[in-house]
Amino acid sequence: MTPTTNRQPSPPREDEIPVDGIRLRTLAWDPPRRRRTPPTIALSGLTGAAEDFAPLAAVLRSDRNVFAVELPGTGRSERRGPYDPLRVADRIAGLVLHVSEGLAGDGRVDVVGQGIGGNVAIALAGARPDLVRRLVVINAPYRTRHVPWPRQLPAPRLPAWSAPSRLRGLGTEIAWLRGHLATRTELPDVAVERAMLVWGSDDRWLAPATSVGVLRDLARGTPDSRQITIPGGGHRPHVTAPDAVSAAISEFLRSA
Repeated sequence: MTPTTNRQPSPPREDEIPVDGIRLRTLAWDPPRRRRTPPTIALSGLTGAAEDFAPLAAVLRSDRNVFAVELPGTGRSERRGPYDPLRVADRIAGLVLHVSEGLAGDGRVDVVGQGIGGNVAIALAGARPDLVRRLVVINAPYRTRHVPWPRQLPAPRLPAWSAPSRLRGLGTEIAWLRGHLATRTELPDVAVERAMLVWGSDDRWLAPATSVGVLRDLARGTPDSRQITIPGGGHRPHVTAPDAVSAAISEFLRSA
């Protein structure tokens, strides 16, 4: 039986992991005892935080290590470019090698990414299939040109917001969106074991039809690609509907 998210995991370890000269804030949840299950890496989006994946970690940590990562310039990770999925994926590959050293498995990890974090996950899986076993993409644009305009985005989560910090945060968001638009057609086909697209039906930033193109692009390299739709889930369904999303991801990652 799949554990419910009502039972909260023990407090995660918080760390700032230096990768290629940039410090990335990471939360880590350990399983109760050592297992042979591949670890899971979760990448938050522009306005997300590592804590957003706590409900998913509560389900997955029963049999694996879970690491939630804030991308450069988001949350409390260091603000330093370049900000585009392809080059950031290189840094995430280094982080994967760092956190998975000595853990169970064949060296591959399962990767979950939301929004721009989903595009980084796609870029990582495409460039380093040796590192990725299964891929979960949550409301990410992939190759589509349609992305939210910065004026529509809420302020990123930071401990305190002054006028200068708001401007710095907005500048980072703009840089990320420009990076996506500049490199979206260069994102590679993804050839992994399996891929799943999780889509919140009430996404205010990405049109519902976007999911059709994303699933088509995933299936080009990974025929075993599927989609689940979360009714009313919004752009961050893992936050607005954590039980449904966590259960679906858990079943997908654990299925034979």
